[in-house]
Amino acid sequence: MTCNYLTVPQIAKELGKRRSFVEEQILSGALAAVNLSSKKSRRDWRVTRKNLTAFLESRAVVPNLPLIRGRKSRKRVPTHRLPL
Repeated sequence: MTCNYLTVPQIAKELGKRRSFVEEQILSGALAAVNLSSKKSRRDWRVTRKNLTAFLESRAVVPNLPLIRGRKSRKRVPTHRLPL
């Protein structure tokens, strides 16, 4: 079985994000990755397609159920306050 590994620049390009965003997600644990570098100071991350898909699915927005409309309130609430 072949496993496709993606690099940080490949993921960033695919998502249209900065490399630093992808690295932040890896370091926070939100995106599972493997560091292939032999030195701890270097980062040579690889992410499987399966882990990237799981990450994206975990951040998906589920649409809310439609609101049930009731009687409108007559009370108006100001949306902002004016300075005194």
